[in-house]
Amino acid sequence: MLAMLVGSTSAAFASAGCDVVNASGFNVNRGGTGVSGKIVSGFAAGDKLSITVIGGATVNDDWFLLIPSPATTLFEIEGPVNTPQTVSYTVTGNRDTTLESNISLTNSFASMTATATCVAAPPNSPGGSSSNQNLDSQLLRELQIDLTKTVANQFRRGNHRRHRWRHQRCFLRERRISDQRRRERSAAQSRGRAAVGRGTPSR
Repeated sequence: MLAMLVGSTSAAFASAGCDVVNASGFNVNRGGTGVSGKIVSGFAAGDKLSITVIGGATVNDDWFLLIPSPATTLFEIEGPVNTPQTVSYTVTGNRDTTLESNISLTNSFASMTATATCVAAPPNSPGGSSSNQNLDSQLLRELQIDLTKTVANQFRRGNHRRHRWRHQRCFLRERRISDQRRRERSAAQSRGRAAVGRGTPSR
């Protein structure tokens, strides 16, 4: 089990934000007048988002916005978008680890869709998995210490049980010997009394 844990520390881990995005948690769809949005936290510096937008009906009135939460707009796509338009954004780690995807429509007959994917930060980037390796190593060391203590405690308990079992066996053996001797003495005494009663010397 420890070998498996050691091997896992060098693997690349996606941020929590990336996981949500890739589970469709950042996708937004809006039909008709109004605003729809999704807020996702837990991005890491170096995470790269790709967002594909299509829809809208009116220039200057229908928008897709990517917004750090809270902050100013990172970028916007103005409708109408008749063919899918894809934009990318790389998280810097500076007030943008929480992001909002937002669609705003002013026409009741308009619709717009934004679909997002995320590529996790490279291992050598500030937010990549290698930046967490020291923490992973520390956690692994703590786990090893805990396992060692657990095994030692189980070993001590096992020795204690074995010692107690041997003690009980010795006690029972001594008790059987004592009982046997007591029975032999009682039998000898009974034979002696019987011999005296018959007037013959006991043997």
